[in-house]
Amino acid sequence: DMDRRYLLVESITDLSYSVPLCRFGKDVAVWDLEPGCEGSDPEAAANSAAILTVVSNPVDDEIPLSYDACSRHKRRFQFHPCFPHTLLYAHALDGGDPTNEPLVVVEGDDNEGESFRDAIYTQDIQSSNAGATGSKLSLQDPVQLCRLEWRYDDINFTESGGTMLIDEYRWSDRMERKWKLLSANASKTKKSLVWERSWEDRYSSPGVPLLKRGT
Repeated sequence: DMDRRYLLVESITDLSYSVPLCRFGKDVAVWDLEPGCEGSDPEAAANSAAILTVVSNPVDDEIPLSYDACSRHKRRFQFHPCFPHTLLYAHALDGGDPTNEPLVVVEGDDNEGESFRDAIYTQDIQSSNAGATGSKLSLQDPVQLCRLEWRYDDINFTESGGTMLIDEYRWSDRMERKWKLLSANASKTKKSLVWERSWEDRYSSPGVPLLKRGT
């Protein structure tokens, strides 16, 4: 994370001969690298690190053999680069199966009548003092950052975190979209379309945003 206190660790837990490595069962966990007490040596600090299991996913052997199918479990975990101690991940709203009906927004929502298949969430990590045993980690309730009509592909941030660029795709006809999200905070965002195009049309490709490594 941006404070370099937490480490996001993905561990293989279940093996399978029927799926590739990326679909093996796995645990996603957050390790607190801050020493449990002052004056502890590095080895003692490592042994006292608090570990918080974020999610335990089984072998992903039920993904349909169809275009635009994906895992039904939470996926694509990363730290939010602009908010301290915040996780970011995607989750399918249709169970990962494109033959299922998408989520349709009900009356009263800003996106009333629209349908969505994927959503991106943020989730804060909270640390509390557990006395002699060091810190205790817990997860706050997830907050939906945005919903997508197609499958989530990638996300990039400006330095302040107030503007985000999110990519989604539809494999069945090779279409892609890039969205710009303006966010005053993690719970309220405004989305606008940057482009929608076929990624096979290389002659009209607008390229990619110029990026620089954060501090």
